[in-house]
Amino acid sequence: MATALRSSESAKALLVGTDCPGVTAGYLNAAADALKTFDAVLGPVADGGYVLIGMHQVRDRLFSDIRWSTNVVAQVTRARLAELSMSFCELDELWDVDEAADYARWLARDID
Repeated sequence: MATALRSSESAKALLVGTDCPGVTAGYLNAAADALKTFDAVLGPVADGGYVLIGMHQVRDRLFSDIRWSTNVVAQVTRARLAELSMSFCELDELWDVDEAADYARWLARDID
C-alpha cells in the first residue's frame, strides 16, 4: 500500500479498495476535501478495517507489522497516525464485501 501511494504523481494520494459498494463519488470528494486540512484521511469499514486511506506524505510505519484482514487494522492505523503526529479525518463508516454474508447483503440492498 505504501508503494502504491508513493507512486502517485500528486502530492496527495488516495488508495481505495474495490470491495465496498458504499464508495461513491461524494465519498471520494469528501476524502479529497479532507486532505485540504488534514495530513491523512481514513475511510473505516464495519469489520475493523478500512476501505480508503489518503495522505500527503507516505510513512512506511503506517503499513508495517499490522495483522491485515483482522478487526484491528483501522485501530492500529489510528494509533500509528497519532504516534507519527499526523492529523487525520475519518469519513463515515461503510461496510465491505469480504464474505458470503456480505455479498448477500449487497444483493439485498435497497436501490432507489
